[in-house]
Amino acid sequence: MKDFLQECLVLYYELTYYQSEYKKLISSLDPIITPFIDDANSLVKLVSGVEQTHIVKRNSNIYVLFASKLNSEVFIQIRESFLGEIYTGFLNRQPIRIFHAGMNIFSPADGPLQIGSIGLFNEVRQNKLINLLINYYNSLLIRDVLLDRSLCYSIFHLLNKANQDKPISLFFDKFEHEILEDMSRSSYDTLKVAQNEGKIIEYKSRDYIVGKNEELPEKIASDLQNKLTESNFKIYFFGVDEQTQELEPLNINKFSSDRVDSIEKRIMEEIKEDVSELSLVKLPLENECLILMFATSNRS
Repeated sequence: MKDFLQECLVLYYELTYYQSEYKKLISSLDPIITPFIDDANSLVKLVSGVEQTHIVKRNSNIYVLFASKLNSEVFIQIRESFLGEIYTGFLNRQPIRIFHAGMNIFSPADGPLQIGSIGLFNEVRQNKLINLLINYYNSLLIRDVLLDRSLCYSIFHLLNKANQDKPISLFFDKFEHEILEDMSRSSYDTLKVAQNEGKIIEYKSRDYIVGKNEELPEKIASDLQNKLTESNFKIYFFGVDEQTQELEPLNINKFSSDRVDSIEKRIMEEIKEDVSELSLVKLPLENECLILMFATSNRS
């Protein structure tokens, strides 16, 4: 039955047509010699500075993507207004279907990957941690701006890392930056989270994460080890006061990407017998940042 439904979706949305067109395009020299721009209703190419329609997207019920990083120098770019249209619909919780023409349709056993109102119609690589994070995000009843954007950014950031070799990774990259730009438009210094701490959410103040690289992972690992007895999945917000739940952003200069990666590696070494997957995500906020940590227990 699921296979039949999948076939119906492919026929209804003409997805195989777009897959065929994508294959023809990337196997040609056109993207190398001619800039292409992915738009909502068409894929256009720039010829002598003039836009020409290359492919018309005939189904208005699904966003078909061609935007891709073909190699280190060649891109099919996505038009900013197209990306903005998707993001605005996502914020307004409008049902959004997305399919990348350079990838397979979702597995019938799994169905589309649902992130809020976005349904991804492709086979997207995800681990247990990402799956638990998405499920938690989708289950949230309280959606303050800080919590919503922070978790949403983390989801697309982790999906981007997990799918770096997939054509859809460019969309994930652009979408996570769209979230950052949205957050930068808010006076985030006055924000506080409405979601109380519980079995999953843990807040840690700015002072908590002060320390030497040798001491900090051990302190975090010890706390995480204790908290994983309450839940198989934990989310830590470093840079949120435990008592007031107000934002206390960290100095971004003290937390380079290399240092965050090093802390993540050291925490995992300290607690590898208890944790199956662990990720730290740095959320830049102009000259400051938050750090989010996601961890899954080895327990079934």
